[in-house]
Amino acid sequence: MQQLKATVAALNSIPRIHYLKEQVGSRLDEAMDLIASAQKPEPGGAGVPMPGAGSQPIASAVKAVAVIHASECSLKTYLENESDIEAYLAKLRDKLSAPIREGKKVRIQ
Repeated sequence: MQQLKATVAALNSIPRIHYLKEQVGSRLDEAMDLIASAQKPEPGGAGVPMPGAGSQPIASAVKAVAVIHASECSLKTYLENESDIEAYLAKLRDKLSAPIREGKKVRIQ
């Protein structure tokens, strides 16, 4: 990811920068999956404790990632009143809940 950051710093092409931004997101997902797989529970079922987490083990499986673009949940450019906020939050909640119900994890952009 650091290599991509250095590459983006030297670029002038907006489409290329956008493409590399997407690549960083994919690499982040891969890195998080590697971390999760390294923290799989032990065969005895005890799990791997996290520092500062008390006695709670980590028991997470590698899940598919759904990318949610929060800006796509708004029908308006500006939210002007409470009902606009409630409509936006309801739509965002629905978009976030669907992949979670499917067993995926969500990354918000």
